[in-house]
Amino acid sequence: MSAPEYTIDELMVTTLAREFTNETRAFNGAVSFVPVCAYLLARRTHAPELVWAASSIAIDADPPAIPESTLSDGLWAGAAMLSGSSYDFWSFAQGRRYNTFAFRGAQMDAYGNVNNTVIGPYESPKVRLPGGGGMADLGCMLPLIYLWSTTHDPRTFVEKLDFRSGMGWGDGGDDRARLGLPGGPQLCVTNLCVFDFHPETKRMRIRSLHPGVTVEHVAEATGFAHLSTDELRRHGTPGAEEPAQTGAGYGAGRYSAEARATVYRTLAAETNRAVAAGRAVVADATFIRRADRLRLAEVARARGCPLIFLECTAKEEAVRTRLEARASEPSSRRAEDGFARSDARWETYLVQRDEREPFATDEPHIAIDTTAGAAAARARALRALWKRLRRSGT
Repeated sequence: MSAPEYTIDELMVTTLAREFTNETRAFNGAVSFVPVCAYLLARRTHAPELVWAASSIAIDADPPAIPESTLSDGLWAGAAMLSGSSYDFWSFAQGRRYNTFAFRGAQMDAYGNVNNTVIGPYESPKVRLPGGGGMADLGCMLPLIYLWSTTHDPRTFVEKLDFRSGMGWGDGGDDRARLGLPGGPQLCVTNLCVFDFHPETKRMRIRSLHPGVTVEHVAEATGFAHLSTDELRRHGTPGAEEPAQTGAGYGAGRYSAEARATVYRTLAAETNRAVAAGRAVVADATFIRRADRLRLAEVARARGCPLIFLECTAKEEAVRTRLEARASEPSSRRAEDGFARSDARWETYLVQRDEREPFATDEPHIAIDTTAGAAAARARALRALWKRLRRSGT
């Protein structure tokens, strides 16, 4: 296999640049080489009307090269004007004349919140970091936030931040909207993959993998884990096509017995690996067969960690409406925004409903009716989980 004709940095810049449009009005802060290059690339290709304030000062700068610092006046060459007053900058940001901000941090969590303040307790940290540099304000003011990191590892992508310097989707769901904040993180570009955010839970999920990177690789490098059989089915079963592509029904391609067995074995193995690394895991799957559930339960027993199955139910008319809406989505949109990660259709549901093996009394599980929608279901699930954890003393 020949070496790629680009670097990872170039791939990250190109990926980020594709997200920017003629409507983008952006600026940059310190050590922001990837977004600076992305703004320039977008403006010189598909978004010539993009507005960029170099170093948050030089409007529409056009430097011949990137200097040693993205706050250097060497970045200001060719600017239409200089806006050196902090009063101007913050009035532009608060009034949303700027609408785009790209930043990274020493830690990021699954909801796009960022820490760049301390590692360890705030009062006695292991490391005192440079600080948020405006993240706290700008993350709440601007509607389009883009995250990036050239170091995708468990130290950077963590389950819980030591300190929240910049606001992403907060605690997930409608948390940001309830606070009256506009927009939120759109995606996160790393040296391994591109994450986007689930439209309802607002939790990071894999949108695409960089060439040569596997789902397993990303799972190992991420301190929070959300393992999905839909993702494993796509990336973990080579040669297994979507049934719709082959003209076959459920039970073929990605849903063949062999492919399904491979996916659930991989799910259990990746769960074991993540738990061994000290991470909490959400294993997202239908789990219609008791054998697959027992495999996961054995991982929990061997690792001495709690396990609860959350069984999501709904009235059949609601299920059918959701699946038919999913099926009507253009495949291009599903690929772009992750509207539907699953390939399942109404026919898939009918077969799985008939094949489903009910939970036994020895299987810890909570059933949640999702007919009323995700927000109500999430609230019920959290209450039920909290009560169960309190009873168990976990």
